[in-house]
Amino acid sequence: MWKEARGLLDEMGGHRISPSVVTFTILVDALCKDGKIKEAAQLFEEMRKRRVELNVSTYSSLINGLCNYGQWEDDDS
Repeated sequence: MWKEARGLLDEMGGHRISPSVVTFTILVDALCKDGKIKEAAQLFEEMRKRRVELNVSTYSSLINGLCNYGQWEDDDS
């Protein structure tokens, strides 16, 4: 149901409602659990661009997803 969740996130922006770090982290975690690591990383980057204050849960969710799907290594190496 990622598309529906993303639609709600976009709708919030249309109503000038800023999603909280909790809202974003829940989505990052759900994407990671679904194996959608690229999408989770993109959402994480969107959080940074929106200047959402990242927390331990946000980082943990993304790191866990990266490790579970073997994508923890830096692509620049």
